[in-house]
Amino acid sequence: MTVVSIVFAILLMTLTLASMQFPRSIVSFARDRVTQWTLGIFLGTFSYCMAALPAARMLQHPFAPVATLMGAMLLALACVAWLLFFIHQRHQPRERYRRLYIQRQSSGHED
Repeated sequence: MTVVSIVFAILLMTLTLASMQFPRSIVSFARDRVTQWTLGIFLGTFSYCMAALPAARMLQHPFAPVATLMGAMLLALACVAWLLFFIHQRHQPRERYRRLYIQRQSSGHED
């Protein structure tokens, strides 16, 4: 859940900074596939862990749910890799924002 909180904080920070410069960028930010995939991957991993791990402990005899734990570990590694990709993707300058900035500067808007 901590990673989901970090992702939401990064999303909100990015959205706040982008909306200050370009108010119309909020819609494009919400439609961004990387943002949607990030949210889906982290919430899916959290849901898997919340559903699968407690269900494996409900059996009568003690055993180690190897497949379930291995799945959770692989999903956790995928989440870390996706978080690094998400951070990298958010810090790349976007061509359309640069064009909008140049257009606003050339038209004389002072916000």
